[in-house]
Amino acid sequence: MPSKKNIMIVFQEEKVKATFFSEYSTIWYGRMKTKVTESTYVGYENTYLKLNETFGNMKLTDIHPYHVESYLTAAYESGLSGSYVAKLRSMLNQILRGAEADGLIFKNPVPLVGPIFNQRVQEDPFNTGKDAFTAEEVQALFNELPKDKIGNSIRVLLASGMRMQELLALEPQHIEDGFIRICQAVKQVRGTAVIGVPKSLGSYRDVPIPAFAMPAIQDLIGLGSRFLVPGLSNQAPYNPGAYRKIYLRYISAVGVRKLPPHCCRHTYISQMQAAGVDLETIKQIVGHSKIKMTRHYLHIQDNLKKDAVNRLAQIYFGDA
Repeated sequence: MPSKKNIMIVFQEEKVKATFFSEYSTIWYGRMKTKVTESTYVGYENTYLKLNETFGNMKLTDIHPYHVESYLTAAYESGLSGSYVAKLRSMLNQILRGAEADGLIFKNPVPLVGPIFNQRVQEDPFNTGKDAFTAEEVQALFNELPKDKIGNSIRVLLASGMRMQELLALEPQHIEDGFIRICQAVKQVRGTAVIGVPKSLGSYRDVPIPAFAMPAIQDLIGLGSRFLVPGLSNQAPYNPGAYRKIYLRYISAVGVRKLPPHCCRHTYISQMQAAGVDLETIKQIVGHSKIKMTRHYLHIQDNLKKDAVNRLAQIYFGDA
């Protein structure tokens, strides 16, 4: 029998030397290159640079909870979306958690202010977190948005449940026999919109077009461009970052809540559920890989809840 040998692995500890936030965040950012996809890594750049504008010249040991809370509050009050402020908090947390693990600071201050900040955002009636438009807001958007490229694109988002990246990658040839064929999506790489694959295998699907959305679809096809919602060039897709900005300007002009493009998808799912469509069918239409994801997105509007309770009164006491 072969003799047993003891295997000894010697780990050489890597000593990280950094005093200022800018020094350590550069080390952290470099490490991430091998841990995430290229598009995700590139997407990190703006957030990484944004954090360094404020914390770059601060010593790691001088960053305290009140600095973090003041920064996040100021970012939110400056008009940045709740989702982007959440990205800033998440990256700041990851960087300082790494600094703690490398022995450069005693304790990461970010988790200490998370609950306070999250509560403040949730209590803000204008926050742009996970939410859905009401049926009345959808009606206002359909009726009052301009019948141009952006206005019609928002109508299509509301009527199809597509992701914004899927909409911006749509070509007229993907519209056929009353269905939208989802087979590609726009990705932003170093500030440039490029065509890539959808989010997952389940995202490849055919989405039926409701009759009320057909005029918007036909108007977009009538533009004669390569993409249904063309960018600066008729041959180029719309840049997702630029689209978000003009989208928010359009819906603000209508006077509805300032919810981000992805909330059109939330709205579609919630209204389908309110109409009695089963979860499996909704899952297939919106391209969720698992039904628990569909449940995660469901929203029951307050007016629907009230209506359900009022039905009990009708059952118990008649019309009185």
